[in-house]
Amino acid sequence: MKRFVALLLTLALFLLGACSAPAVEPLTEEEAVKLFSLAPGEAYTVLSRSDLRKNSEFIERLGYTVSTFRKDMEEGDVFLFAATPDNDRQIQVKCWGDPEGIARKLEDLSYLPGEKRELALEEMGVQAAGSGELLSAAVLEREGQVFFRFRVRSDVTLESEESAEGYCFDEYLTVTNGRFCALLFYNAAGAFSDADETESERLFAAFSVAPTPEKTEWRNFALRVFAAVVLLAASVAAVYILSTFVRDIRHRREQPDSIPDRIKMRRK
Repeated sequence: MKRFVALLLTLALFLLGACSAPAVEPLTEEEAVKLFSLAPGEAYTVLSRSDLRKNSEFIERLGYTVSTFRKDMEEGDVFLFAATPDNDRQIQVKCWGDPEGIARKLEDLSYLPGEKRELALEEMGVQAAGSGELLSAAVLEREGQVFFRFRVRSDVTLESEESAEGYCFDEYLTVTNGRFCALLFYNAAGAFSDADETESERLFAAFSVAPTPEKTEWRNFALRVFAAVVLLAASVAAVYILSTFVRDIRHRREQPDSIPDRIKMRRK
């Protein structure tokens, strides 16, 4: 039996290596523009990496210089940033690949079967919350695309001359064509109000992500064989595989180029 389990694990790992792609290079702004779209509305000042200098006054009110803001966007894989005039609400859109290639192997969240999807939701929710409190997690489906929505109350306080308050955020995360893509909506309070809830839903409805190209019949067949072998191996050695997966995600969370920290909010 031990030899049989070892053989299954070896075969699964071999197939994982064979089906994985080389390390994913960071997206350029031109590539990101093709990957997602979002028009936050007139209430927000919207920034992209290419128009920071003409919005230097707004950036300075946030407590940054143009160069440090651009650096934070690049290091955090942020391709769109938006904030209200008093900075009590923020929006970020982030797109990234991971060094270990998990997004490349997943390709698209819709390819995960229901049980594995729920497991991924649970584990990714832990990472999204970090040291904060995960208030809720849900699977959302829209026109065939699958998103994970995480609502988090952070333990980090906002800078304020009058008082220190926490903040909450909604993260809408998906995987498309082997890339992570996330919309994040932050408020400046320790809870989500009805207005925050409405605004979060409105932004998600306006957020579009390019779908993963459909697979050919040959690739569908290969993936069915691959999934059958991997799921069989996972059913025999689930604890080992899960613990390794969790450790890898938690390790990436601690790295500067993993799921990035938010750009700070400053209340005047």
